[in-house]
Amino acid sequence: DAVHQPTTGLLGEIYRTLSSVQFNASSQRKIFEQIQQCSTTDSQGLPLVEVIQLRENSYLICGNVRHYQLLRAAGAKILCAQVLPAETCPQTHAVRAFRQGISAILMYDCTTKTPHPQLRELKKHLKNHASHELLELIKNDAFLKDALSISARDLRTQLQKKSSLELKIKKLEINT
Repeated sequence: DAVHQPTTGLLGEIYRTLSSVQFNASSQRKIFEQIQQCSTTDSQGLPLVEVIQLRENSYLICGNVRHYQLLRAAGAKILCAQVLPAETCPQTHAVRAFRQGISAILMYDCTTKTPHPQLRELKKHLKNHASHELLELIKNDAFLKDALSISARDLRTQLQKKSSLELKIKKLEINT
């Protein structure tokens, strides 16, 4: 069956955001060894990758993105997944995927020198690349806001920024 990565919308942005964070090398090595010794995700103790069925044999990843990335990087031959119902509100899957992604980042972070370097990398990426919609999602979810430790002032500042496209449109409107 075909498993597709989300490329559009909020789920696509969350997938790209989580993909931008590099795995901790020692954690990744341990997980790779475990994956290569086993044949299915069930026996590895990793949560199942969550998907939404698009068509008969076509699925879209909507949860446990980090686990999917680990399995793919390790060359796992079999991908066990849990098929979730398509939600009427796509934000439900987006919030769930982002929460799981942050939990996985914290779970796999076994560095001792500096606390949570991957989380800092994620926050840096969000500061530079997050859309207005993703920032609103973080602002409205207590877990995301707390886990990312983004202050209300910083969120307000980032939410008030206009995208480059919005600024260009405004400039064109003024010139006409």
